[in-house]
Amino acid sequence: MLEHTLFKIFTSAQNNDEKSKLLLLEDFRNTVRYYSKKLNYECAETDLNIFLLTLMKNLNLSKLKKLEEKAFTKYVYTSIKHEYIRLSKKNSYINSHEVLSDINIIDYIDSKKMELPTENMELIKNIVNTLSKKQKRVYIYFFIYGYSDTKTAKIIGISKQAVGRMRKRIVAKIKNLYKELI
Repeated sequence: MLEHTLFKIFTSAQNNDEKSKLLLLEDFRNTVRYYSKKLNYECAETDLNIFLLTLMKNLNLSKLKKLEEKAFTKYVYTSIKHEYIRLSKKNSYINSHEVLSDINIIDYIDSKKMELPTENMELIKNIVNTLSKKQKRVYIYFFIYGYSDTKTAKIIGISKQAVGRMRKRIVAKIKNLYKELI
């Protein structure tokens, strides 16, 4: 894979040698592509390439001079893997903490072309507006997206049992409000 020693490539790249920077990106292209596919978002490959170039720029090579070529290569691969893990956690956090309270559920139902009688739309709107933020999130993930209790719990960051209890409360609340309003 490496025609030149990786350490020499890093040293040249730190001295602003453009060919070395390109060679560095080329040498780790497969690893970057592998992790970017696992991250599954549009700019993942770019983010990992930027990380690799930043690693190259900020790496204190004098401390790593004594490492063998194999150990130095492993260090770079491990650094890329750790960046993948960091980006994965960041993405997961962002996805799980989207502001669901800002979603207008009626607009969502309309956008999915769900068949609901128009006379019940106002009733549904009134019922959903009485739910707490957490209950709205459970309602959206479980009843609209169709996620399981386990997946809903993982996304929201609560236990599966808490989702089950909350789901039962939501159903009871909807039944009571439905009875009151009709």
